[in-house]
Order: sequence, then C-alpha cells, then structure tokens
Amino acid sequence: MIMLKGYFSIAACVLASTLMSAAQAQTPTPEQIKMFQSLPADQQQALASKYGITLPNGSSAQSSEYNNPQVMAPRPMVSERVLTEQQQAEAEQQPQGLKRFGLDLFAGSPTTFAPVGDVPVPADYTVGAGDEIVIQLFGKENNTHRLRVNRAGIINFPSLGPVQVAGMSFSDVRESLNQRVKEQMIGVRSDISLGKMRTMQVFVMGDAYKPGSYTVSALTTISQAIYYSGGFDESGALRNIQLKRNGQVIRKLDMYDLLLKGDARNDVRLMPGDVVFIGPVGNTISIDGEVNRPAIYEIKPGETYQQAIHMAGGFTANAHRDQVEIKRYAAKGARNALTLDFNQARDKQTKVKDGDTVNVLTKSEELTRYVQIEGDVRHPGFVEWKSGLRIANLFQAVDTSFNSTADVNYAVVVREVNPQRDIEVFQINLANAILAPNSQDNLELQSRDRVLVFNRFNNEDLDAFAEQEVTSKAKTLEQAQQQAEQAQQKEQAALNSSVALLTAPQGNLSQEMLAQGMTTQGHLSGSQNLNAEAHLQGNRQQVNSGLVMAEPKIMFHGREITQEDFDAIKQNTRSSLLAPVLLQLQQQSRLGLAPQIAEVFGEVKHPGRYPITPRMSVSSLLAAAGGLTYNAFTINAELAHTVINNIDERASIDVERVDLRKAIQGNSNADVLISGRDRLNILEKPNVKLQSTVTLQGEVRFPGTYTVRQGETLDQLLTRAGGLTEFAHPQGAIFTREALRLQEQKLLNQYAQDMRAETAKKAFRADGNFNSVISDPEKTLKFVEEASNSKALGRMVVQLNRILKGDHSADFMLEDGDFLFVPTFRNTVSIMGEVQVPITYLLDDKLDVDDYLNKAGGAKKQADEDRIFVVRADGSVYKPSSGYWFGNNHEDLKAGDTIVVPIDTDYRDALSTWTAATQILYQTGVAINALK
Repeated sequence: MIMLKGYFSIAACVLASTLMSAAQAQTPTPEQIKMFQSLPADQQQALASKYGITLPNGSSAQSSEYNNPQVMAPRPMVSERVLTEQQQAEAEQQPQGLKRFGLDLFAGSPTTFAPVGDVPVPADYTVGAGDEIVIQLFGKENNTHRLRVNRAGIINFPSLGPVQVAGMSFSDVRESLNQRVKEQMIGVRSDISLGKMRTMQVFVMGDAYKPGSYTVSALTTISQAIYYSGGFDESGALRNIQLKRNGQVIRKLDMYDLLLKGDARNDVRLMPGDVVFIGPVGNTISIDGEVNRPAIYEIKPGETYQQAIHMAGGFTANAHRDQVEIKRYAAKGARNALTLDFNQARDKQTKVKDGDTVNVLTKSEELTRYVQIEGDVRHPGFVEWKSGLRIANLFQAVDTSFNSTADVNYAVVVREVNPQRDIEVFQINLANAILAPNSQDNLELQSRDRVLVFNRFNNEDLDAFAEQEVTSKAKTLEQAQQQAEQAQQKEQAALNSSVALLTAPQGNLSQEMLAQGMTTQGHLSGSQNLNAEAHLQGNRQQVNSGLVMAEPKIMFHGREITQEDFDAIKQNTRSSLLAPVLLQLQQQSRLGLAPQIAEVFGEVKHPGRYPITPRMSVSSLLAAAGGLTYNAFTINAELAHTVINNIDERASIDVERVDLRKAIQGNSNADVLISGRDRLNILEKPNVKLQSTVTLQGEVRFPGTYTVRQGETLDQLLTRAGGLTEFAHPQGAIFTREALRLQEQKLLNQYAQDMRAETAKKAFRADGNFNSVISDPEKTLKFVEEASNSKALGRMVVQLNRILKGDHSADFMLEDGDFLFVPTFRNTVSIMGEVQVPITYLLDDKLDVDDYLNKAGGAKKQADEDRIFVVRADGSVYKPSSGYWFGNNHEDLKAGDTIVVPIDTDYRDALSTWTAATQILYQTGVAINALK
C-alpha cells in the first residue's frame, strides 16, 4: 500500500510537469509518461479533475473556460453624452418632443449578460454538446467527475462507459444517471448537477441597433439577445419580434407585455442557430399631457383608447378626463379634431388610428367655494366658504389674527357680481366686526370674496424712512471702516517698527527695546514676526467680511428687519393692495357709468384714490383715508363733482362745500354721498404750520435752538436771545439756510458731472495730438470725486452790524432750519489755496495782499495769480487787483479775511467748470474753518 501511494505521487508529478504553463514548460520524459499511463483509468481521471486538465482522449473532465458572450458596447444615454456649450444651448432652445416608448430601455445597458455561476439551472434546460455534467459519488466510493458533453452528445463516465445525454432535458439526464449509478455501482449514491454551460451562436436581425450573429450563453432569452445587439434601431418595432428556428416562426414576442405587464411567457430561451427578427415599426400614436408616461406608442389593430391610456400609465390626478383632445388624419390629408369623454364607456372604447395625436388637458386651477384673505394678517391664504360665513368667522381675535402694523379700522371686501367678473367693493371696520358681531361691519361673505387688510403706512412715508435708515447705516459703516483703517495703520506701524528692529545692529538696540519682546541677539523671533503678520491679515479679512458680507438691516418699530421684510411691508399698503382693484374698476366703466373711484387729498393720513362702496359718503371716504390729520380744517371742505351736460355732453366741475364736523358726527345732510370721479379736498387750518426752529450758536448770550413765529426776523430773535456778548465778531457771522444749501449742492453735483464729461473729451482729443499738454486724467477725476462728495454749506451773507443798529433794510424773515454762528473776534488774516504754506497771521494794517502772499512762501506753479480773491469774514468776496470781478484794489484787509489763491484752470486743461466749482469749495472751506 505504501508503494502504491508513492507510485501515485510520482504519477501526479508527471501529470503536473506535463501540463505546466508555457512560462515553466518542461518536457516530460518517456518514463514519466509511461508511469502515468499505467495508472487505472479512474485514477487518471481523478488526477485530471484535480488539476483541471483535459486528457488527450477527451473522455475525462476538463477545464472549460466559459467564453463571455459577444455583446455590443452600451448605447449612450442622452444625459451621458458630452456636449459642447453651444450644443447644450441649442438643445435647450429646441422643443423637447415625445420619444417612442421603450427605446431608452436599452440605452446604457450593461456590456454582458453572462449568467451567474450559482444560478439554478431550469429543469427543462436541454443539454447539448459543450455542457459540463458534474457527478459527485459518495458511499462506498467517494469521487467527483466533471464530464463534458462531446460533439457526439456523449459523456464518458468512468466505470460506466459512454452515456448519451444530448437532446435530453436536464431533469431527464439527472434521473437517468442517478438510476444507472444506483443499478451498476453497488453501495454508491450520486448527486448530478450542471457545471459550466456551453455557448452558442444566434442571430439578431432586422431593425436591431447592430444586427448580426452573436455568441451567447445557453440560457439566453429573446430579450437578452436583443440586449446583446444594442437594442432596437429607431425604426425597430417593440411589438413585432419573431423567433425563427429552421426557417419557421415558432414564437412571437410583444415587448409591451414584458415592459407594461411583466409577462415574460413568450420570452423563451434560444437554441443554437436561432434567429431573432425585429420587424419595422408599424402604426403609432402620440399621447401627451396629463398622463403618467407621455410618449409615442405602437398600436395594434383593434386596440381602443382605454387600452392606449393604460399603456401611458393612466391619467394623472390633474387630468381633465371630460375633454380629451384627439387630432386625427382624414382621408385627404387634413386633420380632424375629436373630443372624448372618458367618463363615458362608449368613448373609452373608441378605436385608435395610426397617426392620432392625443392631448390630455389639465384640470382648471380655478378654486371654487373659497374666501381669500390678503394683506397684513398672520395667516393669509384661502378659507373654505360655507353658507352663512361672516367676517368674524375668519378672525378669532384682533390681537392674534393681525400683524402689529395692521390697520383694523379699515378693510375692503372685493366681490364678483356677474359672469363677466365685474367687481363691487364693500368697506368694513375689522375691529368692529370682530368685537360687535351684530354690527353691519360683520358682513356675510359669498364664495370667491377677497378680504384686503391694510397696514397703517403709505409708500411715501416708508420710502422716506428707508432712505433715512440707509443713510444712517451708511454713516455707521463708514465710521466702522474708518476705525478699522486706523487700527490697521497702527498695527502696520507696529509691524514696521518690528521690521526696523530686525535690520538694526545689536549695538543700536536700547535696553527698553530689548525688554519689549526682543531676543538677546537683537532681533525678533521668527514665530513672533509671522504671528504679527498673520494677525494683521486676519484683522483685515475680518473687517472686510464684516463690512461687505453683512446683510443690510433696517430698524423698524423697535426691531431689525431685512430689506426683503421691509419690501413685504410695502406690499400691504393701501396704494399697493388697492392698485389692481382700482385698475379693474377703471376697466369696467362704460358709457353712462363713471369709474367707481373717488379721490381724497389734503389733510388726511393716506391721501389717494379709493374704490367707491355702496352708499359711500364723505365720512366713509375719510375713514378709508385713515382719518383727518391734526392740521385739518373741519369747518369747510371742498367736494368736486364732475357733471356732464345732457345736451352738449360737456363736462364741468361743480364744487360743493362740506361741513366735516357735522359729517363726522353723523349728520345725514352734511355727510354727502360720493359718486364716481369725485374729489374731496381737505383744507389746512389757517396760519397752522409746522413749528419752525432756528439755531443760534457762538457769541450769543443765550445760544440754542429757538422756535420762531411765522414772519419773525433775525433782529427779533437776537433780542429774545439777549443779543451778542462783548467778545462777538458780528462782521464774521456765518448764516446758513437749508434752501440755499440744497441749491448749492445741486450746483456742485452738476459741476462734477460736467467736469467728468470735459475730462473724458480732452483725454480723447489728446490721443491724437502729441503736442497737447494735459494733466493726469486720474488726478483730475480724483478731484471731481472729492468735489461731488463735498457737502454744501448754503451760506448767506448777512450784515449783522447793520441789523443790530436797527437798519430794517438789512433785516430779514427767518425760515425753518436757519442757522447763525457768531464767532469770537479774531484779528487775523488767513492765506489758503495754491500757496507754498497755507497759514494765518495777525492783521497788520501796513501789509497788503502781496505782502501776506510773500509771508506764505508765494504762489505755487499751478496757482492762478490773476484770479486771487479775498473772502471777507461775512462771506462776501472781492478781488484785490483791478478787473471786472468785485471792485478795485483800494479796499483794505479786515479782521477775519481769507486770501484765496485758486488753481490755474489753464493748468488743469482749461476745464470750463473748474473755476466755478473751486470757488464754491474754497468759500465752503473758509466758512467751515471759521466754525471750528
């Protein structure tokens, strides 16, 4: 026995060396081959099976490398295709038409359909040449045989001999082999399974994506073979697929059965040499609109529209089944329109026809049986209408149903009154409707009514408020930016000092400097230097992100809101919510019926145009406008009616006087009814103006802000303020007025705009003229920006000395916002502008303008010495040299005068507006210096 085992081991080595790979090829010796051949057949078979080798006689098991089936590369889906930007733009512009149902199923399909090795083999599988039968023996003999069916359809079973299996089903083969083992091998039992299966060649022809022959698995079905060929061509029919065998059609496959019903009964397995033939597409219809699968569908004779809609996945929830549109080709080529009601059984059974186009419409989005709530409420939207629904049923309470900004004293109900959807408007008091349910304000609602709730603001006030807030925020941001820049400058200076210490010799460093974080080697540590730079950079990023990325906020009624929230508030004002209502009232007017719109203006809180409600009177129109203001004149108001003459149809205005006090108190005679195109003018109380204030500062005995009467003069106000102190310089008084400031600012802005245009023109002309000498356009534009950003002062020359002496011709009436500053007497003369050193000197009667200019170092190169002028302390201007401006050179300089040397406009490219702009800026600068 030991000798037999050794002999068997030698034979195994011979077999292994015989079947070595080419890289390790060794030629077995004749002795080794002879030893292997001397083994019994079952031992040879066991060795061959162990090493996966096919013996020369082909009867034993052999390694069968399964060849993957030949398949086409997957067809790309549209979304996977690489398109250029131009192709994408063109594809987006082109209308997306319907596609034929089922074709996209094969786009992007896998590249192989090789069966998984552990998939159970069907019992009716037909065994053929190339299949591998695995026979496991156990009991008296334990062994495993892997036997391949040869071309004759036979397997060579060791100990049993050849067995015919080809053409039999796998279940019959298993039963036959088990029976033979049981009968011929006493004490041995067997388990039969199918190993690696054969491949076969089939043909996919007709309108396939790539027709031809394909090597496929033996388990391949019709649909899988179509997959192998890349699917259907554009002209291939999904409902006309034939399986041909030996020239005969043995099965027809309708892919719609598989795709729509999951019915694979006709998707049978193929046999070697089978032909899968895809016919051309036949009759089709297109189904679009409110179906679950809009597409182009193939149809068969006799099919109905009920079946066609079922193919399309049925109707969606929004489908309008009562009116399905169908366009059908007539006999002479024209198209007829059909309408089917799918609630009728007869219409559903209508036969489809080739070329039909079906469009399933969408149900109307129009709501019915509802009441809509809009405006400044907590929960705007739609409420179900029920019979008897009233205003009080919509809102639970005043404090919980409305926003804090809502006006609960005025709301309107817009109602449609006829099939043309003309509207009628009703006016209600919301608070009264909720708190007094039995009042007329608790209006009974009808279906489709709209309730508009307004806030207490108007757009003009909100715009002014927003502008003020934006200005305030801008100033805050500007201050923050200035502070950040100052902090950056300090840190940069500290960093520069550190760099200077780095480069300084050690001997030049003091002990104090070394004590402030320096090393004994005389330089900063590298980490400290890097940390300083990183800290500075981090601060800059933090400041920039804080200034630029912060979302603007608006402080509104004690809380911060975003710009979006502020815009939403503007949408709930009277003018915004009533605009579409007024437009519809205007459009529904006709001959004999004036637009049911009235206008109220003057001293009301919300002047504007309002819809006329049934039996609308003056008092209800005032309630719509938010009521009267404090300054309203209630004794008399003007109500203008438009009257049309019946004879010549001329229009005239009839003005009626209305006693508002009686109208508000409910006097029916005074509370006149309002008709279309009426205009109510609420007058202002006589002699009632907003309080005018004037500010006195400087050397006034009692400086401050004073409330002045209309017509009060400066002399009278100074008398109330106790006059001037003994240190006052009345000749240098600075008086400003808001109206003048606005006018002056407008001039400055216009000058800046003109200079921008002239600078651009001169720069353009200079490009073609090399001899032209112009200044730097960037510097010019920088000056222009400074001029446009300058704030005008609005100074007015006053002769305060004459006023104080009682000269009424020099006195004048004050206006709201006037400002007077009386400086302390200064016996000085200032020189500013284009001089070497702008400076201030004590007044010397012996010196003239030229002397003071010499003291300032003389004029600069760009100075215009021919246009030197003097700004007096009172703001008046005179030209010291002879000329046509402000007199002659015989006037002496006085205390508080300022000599101004302007820039040469010729030096600045002779811009025509330069002189005027610089003059305003210089005068403003002189006044500001005096205020300091």
